[in-house]
Amino acid sequence: MSILNKKILATSLLVSTSVFGNGIGDITEHKGSGGLTRTSGDSYITELGLGIEQLDHIETANGRMKIQFVDETKLSLT
Repeated sequence: MSILNKKILATSLLVSTSVFGNGIGDITEHKGSGGLTRTSGDSYITELGLGIEQLDHIETANGRMKIQFVDETKLSLT
């Protein structure tokens, strides 16, 4: 493998780690109750400020919440 190929591979790994390893947003408004399940199987009761990761499954139960993503997109769940 050439030095150039190794540099491209290392750069690709760093980019994919930063894209998939970091949160993609936060819960910015929360009323009532809800839950979040991660792909790892970990479950959380949702609360204001909880970080959202890619592929999280989020539900509200008799409540509502707003999520703001890192690109400033906002999502309202009821």
